[in-house]
Formats: sequence, structure tokens, C-alpha cells
Amino acid sequence: MRDIHTSAVTDAVKKLCIEANHGLEPDMLRAFDRALGTERSPAGRHVLQILKENAELAWTKKIPYCQDTGFVICFIELGQDVHVTGGSLTDAINEGVRQGYTEGYLRASIVRSPFDRVNTGDNTPAVVHVDVVTGATMKIMIMAKGGGCENRSKYKMLTPAEGVEGVKDWILECIRTAGPDACPPLIAGVGVGGTFEKAALLSKKALFRELGTSNPDAAIDALEQEVLGRANRLGIGPQGYGGDTTAFGVHILAYPCHITSLPVAVTIECHAHRHKEATLLAGRLSFLLLPSRERAGVRVGCLAQLRPSPWPSPQRGEGIGSCDHHGGGRGEGGDTAAERRRRGSAQGGRPRPHHGRDLYGP
Repeated sequence: MRDIHTSAVTDAVKKLCIEANHGLEPDMLRAFDRALGTERSPAGRHVLQILKENAELAWTKKIPYCQDTGFVICFIELGQDVHVTGGSLTDAINEGVRQGYTEGYLRASIVRSPFDRVNTGDNTPAVVHVDVVTGATMKIMIMAKGGGCENRSKYKMLTPAEGVEGVKDWILECIRTAGPDACPPLIAGVGVGGTFEKAALLSKKALFRELGTSNPDAAIDALEQEVLGRANRLGIGPQGYGGDTTAFGVHILAYPCHITSLPVAVTIECHAHRHKEATLLAGRLSFLLLPSRERAGVRVGCLAQLRPSPWPSPQRGEGIGSCDHHGGGRGEGGDTAAERRRRGSAQGGRPRPHHGRDLYGP
């Protein structure tokens, strides 16, 4: 067995939570560019351009891309040759979330109970899923999942007789009824098969696939492309202003199911698709590695740059933010996203600065 200490897990999760909220992945930025090249609606193009500029300002000014900084969903692929030392893996993940959201000045959005609605104050706990796999590494995948789009996610148990056409119709129904409430352009993560809970889990995990890549199953890939094309003909458009870009992608994962069942779960994700991944290596030292498309090996514990910035060096200050979709477009002070943009503030006020050495460099 090879050891990974829980402190390495905590440090990695903290960094990933902060970076996920500040910087969209390159696949999302490319999706904006592709959409700007095909969107025919002037209002739709204007919204897409604002969202792209928002992403740039969020990264360079180190402020959240969206004021809803999300529920942390964490998938762990734990190598069977890894021994986690120093305490509970789940506790280490939640400590990383706590540190990331408090030290990164990210909004706390989690209540301790769905009944008394008391905020936990540090965005914990995360939702953690652990898969045991071969090898001696630990892969950590986190997503900051916004509430507005999550609230439009749905599940349905179809009959086998409804078949693939029933699956297509249900996915499109979920996208259509989500409408502008879930801040399109959307990504639909779809889980088909398994059981009630397995389909829902697959729908979440499907969202980690890189946008613009093909499904390895040719038949499912053709299904994804057909549903995506039909979704973009619904006319909902960016932020509901109408246009050709209602969805950026439809990602489907399938699993064997019972002869009497056809479960389908659809997780709706908004344009603030914030996800990051890292891998911890077991051994005498643990290292944090980013995915190959932007890899930079950094020893866990170092407050060093995790990835090269796609934009100029940050300047402290204020920037624009995307709308708070599940508050009717109005922030806590009653102002709209457009009013906040005119004031040049991502959160309806000046963001508080980080203290000490910054996560991304001096």
C-alpha cells in the first residue's frame, strides 16, 4: 500500500474550489467562441460576448465568475493501492471546501438542514462520491454546482416500450422547461439505465466530459448530436433572449438496466460550468497534477501557480458578473445584474482582497 495524507487532499480541494470559481476551463471558453461564430440573434450574440468578457474579468481580477459559487460536488477515483492516512477522506474533502470558501471569500450557499434553513457558513458539506479503481493515485474532480440550474434537473422512469425516442423527448422536455431560469446556454448531463440513484449519478458524472469531444460510443454520440441540434432549435437562446444557442452540449452516460426499466436522469448545468480536476500520487511525496491539456506539476502545499493564465496578469479591482438567475435576476440588495455591470461590480460591491501570498502567484 502507498500512503496519501489527508492534508494533501485538503490542500488540493481548497485550491481547486478557488480556481473553479475564478476560471472557466478552456473547453467552456472555446464553446463561447464557437457560439459567437454561429449565433444569428443580435441579442444572443450580445449576451455571449458579455459572458465571455465576464469570464476574462473573473480570472484576471480574481473574483467569482458567478455570485452563486455553488454546491461542491466531488468525485473521487481512489486507487486500490492507496492508503489514506491522517484521518477521514470525507472530512479532509470538507475541510478543503471550508478553507477554499472562507479563504477565497466565496459565498456560503449551503444550509445545515432542508427544514430549518440555517446556513453552515462555510459552504460545507460537499457531496462526495468515491469509486475504487486500479492503481496508486487519487483523482479528485470537483464541480461548483449552481442552485438555479440544479433546481431544473429532473428524473423519469420510462417504460422500455418508449425506447430511444422516449429518451430524446424527455431530454428535450427538461431543456425546454428549464428555459431561461437555468441561465442558458446549458449543458445537459444525462444518465440512462441502472436504477433510480445510478441514473442520477451518471447524469452528474457526464458533465465532467470535455465539451466538444465525441462520446466514445458511436450510437450514443449520434444521439447526443441529434438532441443538441433539436435543443438549439427551441429558440430559447442565451439567457433566454432568443437565438440559436440554447445548449452547448448534451453528454450521455449509459449503464445496464433491468428488463422492466428505462430510467433517465437529466442534470441541467448553466453557462457557469465550473469544474476542475487534479491527481494525487501516492508515495513519499504527494504531487498535484492538472489534466494533460493544461498540466503543471506542483507539490501539494506550495501556493504556486496551478496553470498558466489565458489572459493578462491580474489587476486588483472590480469586474462584471453574470446574473443571479434564481433571484429573478436581482441580487440581495435588489439590484439587477445589468445594474451591477454598469457599476462594474461582480457581487454588487467591491470584492474583498485575498491576504498573504496569492494562490496563483505573487
